Amino acid sequence: MVGILLFIISIVALILFLLSLENQVHWSALFVFFIFSFIFYMYEKNRKEPFIDVVALKTNLNVSLVYVQFICINLVYYCYFYGFPTFLQQVHDYSEKQTGLIMLALAGFGVIVAPLAGRLIERHGSKPSLILGAGFLLFGTGLLLSLNEASPILWLLIIMAVLGMSNGFNNISMQTALYEQVKPEETGTASGLFQTSRYIGSILSSCLLGIVFNRHLDVEHLHTVAIVCIIFCIIVVGLSLRYPGKKQVKKNAKTI
Repeated sequence: MVGILLFIISIVALILFLLSLENQVHWSALFVFFIFSFIFYMYEKNRKEPFIDVVALKTNLNVSLVYVQFICINLVYYCYFYGFPTFLQQVHDYSEKQTGLIMLALAGFGVIVAPLAGRLIERHGSKPSLILGAGFLLFGTGLLLSLNEASPILWLLIIMAVLGMSNGFNNISMQTALYEQVKPEETGTASGLFQTSRYIGSILSSCLLGIVFNRHLDVEHLHTVAIVCIIFCIIVVGLSLRYPGKKQVKKNAKTI
């Protein structure tokens, strides 16, 4: 219970700090975040049944980086999932039907690609699928910089399709990468932290959208979001390239 409370205080303090970046920065919130994060770490590492096993995260770097990568992926993905419908209706004056069609490409191509990602993972391990997902995410985010007020709906569909394909590769490959790095008896805890990483990414995306789109929503501000997302996409690409290949994963599994 204490660990959960410390974790909540840390996350809330971080959110308050991020939301304050647009106007008067609340440095006190950042201070609270660091203080309670440190207290959380010190408390959890001495617990027999911790809320989050920080010692295991420290010793198993591959698992920790999977969580970091998944946070970055969801930060980028939810920026589009949350922000793009509003952008399409307010800037391009699309109807709800047109907006739904464009967003359907984001979800639909993810579903189409998922079986292909599964077959690729089965044959070659999760690394190739991770790299493809990261590449599509970076490429699709880069394409957003080409958008303007006159962009046709077909171009918007193509961009959403590329981002959707990245989501299809990323979701299944990230889960596989996680389970490759943990013991069978730890999969329950690992899955919980995996979903927590998803929520943290979505919360951070909401903070970014709140900062950039708070006062005015236009193409220039969308490009600002895309530029920030490109930075996180590069991190995702780097972590994908760093992830061990199939042979190394099998070798590591014998020592887990």
